[in-house]
Amino acid sequence: IWNIFSIEVPIELRIKGNQESRIAALKKEREDSLLKEQEALIKKVNINPESCKVSFSRKSKRSSIICGRNILTDPIPISEVNLDLDVATIEGEIISLESRELKNGETLLVILAVTDYTSTITCKMFLRYRRNGQDNNHESPSISPAEKARVEKIVNMLSEGSFVKIRGRCVYDTYADEVSLMIQDIIAVKKEERLDTAPLKRVELHMHTHMSAMDALSSPEVLIERAASWGHTAVAITDHGVLQAFPAAFSAAKKHSIKLLPGLEAYMIKENIVVENCKNISLNKPIVVIDFETTGLNTKTDKIIEIGAVKLDGDKIVETFSELINPHISLPSKITKITGITDAMLNGKPSIEQVMPDFLKFVGNCPIAAHNASFDMGMLESELERQSITLDVAQIDTLALSRKLYPMLKSHRLKSLCRHLNVSLQNAHRAFDDARATAQCLSKMIEEVERLGACTLPEIDQLIQGGVIGQRFHIILLAITQKGLTNLNRLVSDAHINHFQKFPHLPRTLIEKYREGLLIGSACEAGELYQAVLNKQPDSELEKIAGFYDYLEIQPTSNNAFLIKNGMVTSEKELEEHNKKIVSLGSLLDIPVVATGDVHFLDPKDAIGRSIIQSGLGYSDSDEQPPLYFKTTQEMLKDFAYLGEEKAKEVVITNTQKIAARAEDLSLFPIHPEGKSTFQPLWTDAADKIKTMSVKRAKDIYGQNLPDIVDTRLNKELKSIIGNGFATLYMIAHKLALKSLQDGYVVGSRGSVGSSFVATMCDITEVNPLGPHYVCTNCKYSDFDVDKKAFKVGVDLPDKLCPNCSTMLHKEGFDIPFEVFLGFKGDKVPDIDLNFPSSYQPIAHTFVENLFPKGHVYR
Repeated sequence: IWNIFSIEVPIELRIKGNQESRIAALKKEREDSLLKEQEALIKKVNINPESCKVSFSRKSKRSSIICGRNILTDPIPISEVNLDLDVATIEGEIISLESRELKNGETLLVILAVTDYTSTITCKMFLRYRRNGQDNNHESPSISPAEKARVEKIVNMLSEGSFVKIRGRCVYDTYADEVSLMIQDIIAVKKEERLDTAPLKRVELHMHTHMSAMDALSSPEVLIERAASWGHTAVAITDHGVLQAFPAAFSAAKKHSIKLLPGLEAYMIKENIVVENCKNISLNKPIVVIDFETTGLNTKTDKIIEIGAVKLDGDKIVETFSELINPHISLPSKITKITGITDAMLNGKPSIEQVMPDFLKFVGNCPIAAHNASFDMGMLESELERQSITLDVAQIDTLALSRKLYPMLKSHRLKSLCRHLNVSLQNAHRAFDDARATAQCLSKMIEEVERLGACTLPEIDQLIQGGVIGQRFHIILLAITQKGLTNLNRLVSDAHINHFQKFPHLPRTLIEKYREGLLIGSACEAGELYQAVLNKQPDSELEKIAGFYDYLEIQPTSNNAFLIKNGMVTSEKELEEHNKKIVSLGSLLDIPVVATGDVHFLDPKDAIGRSIIQSGLGYSDSDEQPPLYFKTTQEMLKDFAYLGEEKAKEVVITNTQKIAARAEDLSLFPIHPEGKSTFQPLWTDAADKIKTMSVKRAKDIYGQNLPDIVDTRLNKELKSIIGNGFATLYMIAHKLALKSLQDGYVVGSRGSVGSSFVATMCDITEVNPLGPHYVCTNCKYSDFDVDKKAFKVGVDLPDKLCPNCSTMLHKEGFDIPFEVFLGFKGDKVPDIDLNFPSSYQPIAHTFVENLFPKGHVYR
């Protein structure tokens, strides 16, 4: 009343009856209701009640009134606050706080920015001072210290990062040009945090940090801290293609006493296979080249709407086949836009069942070729399966052949291939025209294959190896031994150096070569196994694929819900069936199946950050983020409840713990063998040469009897440099600088190496780090007794003649301590930076490479 009307009124509180007992009864009733709901949910999803037990804490439910009255109404999302609501209650975190006294001196304005991660809103509160008594010099009442303290106490109860519940009027703030909340009541509330209360904890084996470029958000320190706070015994880090998070992750794991499984989500590639179902057929025999237009990209559920085929005999097309097909469903607008085929064009056309016999008669026993044959043959095989027809012919993929023959091409799409081979492509995305263009390209490629010596279909893949990267699959690699960690680094280096194309790729053969000490997981929906399940490959093929892996992954269906939107699957039930299929494969082959979350951010609220990143990358569905947050054991058990309680516990907890138990705690091992911090080269004569060179140079400048200050500095540095094995690095820098100067190119030394007197004496740098002094270039006289307060560097010294020979003395010294370079203990790894003209850099690189012949052993 005072805040609104500036009227003080007496307040009297009367309690009728036993209010405390009534409130206690209401709370007990509410708790009983919540427990009944929880029990019903547990019964419904068939989960162990102990893993989802809810505990009530009266203390945690209590709130502290900051200003106004207590707030019992439930909050609404801030994103739903609007002017139509009049009064709204919100709850969230204060992310900014500002307070200032208004000009009248009677009111303090407090401005809060509050977020609940659905949106953020500005909240304003006007705190009026109560004035009592008369001022000695003025008629107006004064503000007492107690009143000042009362208002300050309210403000001090607010802080950035604290959580509050606010009730206020929704108004349009003309100053900020937005809807704001004028605070009437505000209370402090406890932040609700997700806790893992399961008695047995799971282990997350698929987790990305912000080192997964433009994909994940959280730092390894934050993720590992959360895992440790939940009581998890281990956690894996599996960034996309890189290992940059390892140093921070190992440090965090050691700090929080949790085992780290260092890993990688790699992009595995297979050899480009041109001929499938290979048969010993001559390249001179006829080949049928096909192309299908379809209602979509799902080879199992979509329908063929046009067949185009030509028979290629040598370099001539000798026969053709073209037919539109009625799928008996309306065409998606996207398909009509791409192909130009409309529903009207298909009305009255024969069905696929009517066309298929004529098409198979056209094919006969000829090999079938197509551009991206896996799609066209997938569509054909699905239709043949529906009609209970079998077809056993060789399959040629012109896309794979193009990748092998023309690795220099940026794109191997049919349009690009036609352009490269000077083949005309008209009416693209119409089956017959695409098939004819593909046949003409195949004819020219077969000529090149024959020039390489191939005469039969099998010889194509035998003679032509490599080529550009084709289809890739995600794969998880976990290092469980020190050898495995070494192999993991080896694989990542090879992927970036030899197989980089937009992403660092790993050939399957290379993974097999260096899989010692590694556990290989089947990864997410982009993995080889899940794709095979998605495409309904036969069980024999699934078993062959699964046999390559040490463990199989399944993920919550919500992670793969985008497959429903894309039309790849029909329902969430089908996604569950995919996971059940992988579980059954694991049981059949005795391969552990683990449930992973594919973590990309810490909490559900962080999804907005990833949507912003993906929006910048051009993803059209960036706002529809899957829940890739770090989940508790209870949340994962709930996600896999459809497997049954026992199997859900096995994949979520038991098997993940078994995988973690197989790994050594690599944080207990030194990062480098023998505890060394670097793999520096060693020249056995480097120490003697550095010492001899620097002493000789010093005597050339300062005379045979070195001044004490020079001798002391020289011996101090040599002891540190030689004692820590850094002499070879000094020798390399000396040889490189000398080579450049001999070739007529000036060398610029940069950084802290200027604090090393030995580096100066070895001609690595021209900076003399001794204190300001004089030295005679004629008789070697030196004078270090100068006014250090007046002159900080030698170049500022006044001119002076040598007292012995009257030669103008040389002024030297910049007074830089050696500790700047090698640290207080003299054991810091040297960082010698030398700058060369750009034209000389290739020569410098070659010179250094020649200093170390192949086979040189680094220590």
